[in-house]
Amino acid sequence: RIVTLAPFMVLGAALAAYAAWPGAATAIVAGSLLTAVAGAFWLIRAQALGLTAERRLTYAPLQVGDEIEEQITLLNASTWPIIARLDDASTLHGYSLSGVQSIDARGARVWRLRAVCKRRGIATLGPWTASWQDPLGLFEARVSFGQRREVVVVPPLARAELSLTPRRARLGDRALLRQPLRAD
Repeated sequence: RIVTLAPFMVLGAALAAYAAWPGAATAIVAGSLLTAVAGAFWLIRAQALGLTAERRLTYAPLQVGDEIEEQITLLNASTWPIIARLDDASTLHGYSLSGVQSIDARGARVWRLRAVCKRRGIATLGPWTASWQDPLGLFEARVSFGQRREVVVVPPLARAELSLTPRRARLGDRALLRQPLRAD
């Protein structure tokens, strides 16, 4: 996507000036601007085609108070580093991978994201996008990752009073070694 039209209008004016007054000075200006715009487009396109990502759920919450953990991996196959802004559309309260990450040229960035689930309900993890601009600020690349996963968080289970449990079923009771344990 084109961020601003001003450099393209200046390039058009330089090409028009070269057409009206062909000379070394106007050729250098028009050629330099054309090279900068083409180079910025080539760079942002190479970076966008080389970026891949994976979002893997390590621990899934079952009830309120449990921890959720994901491992996020960004792979950059291009020969240029990327500094990307990540925007996450997850609906789990207090959990988002939004932020800024840098990925080296032909490198990978792996990190873990953790949170304690504080609300019950059905939530989605993802989709998410990575966006960045070329060094000249002419073009912006946006790569969308459509990975979406549903997570169900249920209310915490009620704790039973120890006085209500049978005497022999209490945790920590002593039993003879050769005596089978009750399975209640």
